[in-house]
Amino acid sequence: MAEPLRVSALRPYSKKPHTQPEQILYWRLVKALPDHIALAQVQCSRVLGVKRGFKFNEWNNRINRLSFDFVICKKDGSVVAAIELDDKTHDSAKRTETYAKKQLAIESAGVLLVRWSVAKMPDEVVVRNLA
Repeated sequence: MAEPLRVSALRPYSKKPHTQPEQILYWRLVKALPDHIALAQVQCSRVLGVKRGFKFNEWNNRINRLSFDFVICKKDGSVVAAIELDDKTHDSAKRTETYAKKQLAIESAGVLLVRWSVAKMPDEVVVRNLA
């Protein structure tokens, strides 16, 4: 039997959970949408479900490990929109496939998916139009 890996051998360290552009957009969302809740790095499974009778494991495998950069909710927690902030890493074939899955899932649930480019990040006026 293999010896268990010791956490100290991994040398974990604290790091920022968001990139610099994500931090900038987060604060714009908060400022522009004061009557809403801005959530960051939200697992798809937290905002998308399936109707009774559907094979849960099949659904879960489709969205497992997928997340939205941001989710905007009303104060009651209902989802208004999901937001993806695209940078140069989003151009790969694998990422394109991943985004297609997320887009199909969220739009099938009747929720708006907004994609903004890091190079053309929206100002507060554009963000305010989500509400």
